[in-house]
Amino acid sequence: MIQINKIKPPVVKVYTPENVLLGTANEYELLDIRVQIKKAQLSGYYIIFKDKKVRLDRNGTLEEYPKGLLDTMTDYYCQLI
Repeated sequence: MIQINKIKPPVVKVYTPENVLLGTANEYELLDIRVQIKKAQLSGYYIIFKDKKVRLDRNGTLEEYPKGLLDTMTDYYCQLI
């Protein structure tokens, strides 16, 4: 029998180039922020995930992808293959 597992998406803290906390964002909200950064070609923004600072470049790309950040869906899709 199957069950519905409650899976809470990871949340990150989003900071401006001036080190001001904008707020927290889930996976979908972070994706939207990344698109906004790319469209406006902004720099200096970064996130904090599990006490790790991760910078975003002008294209909205994260400098690295720590385990547990933006990989939940990929991990599940891989299990279906």
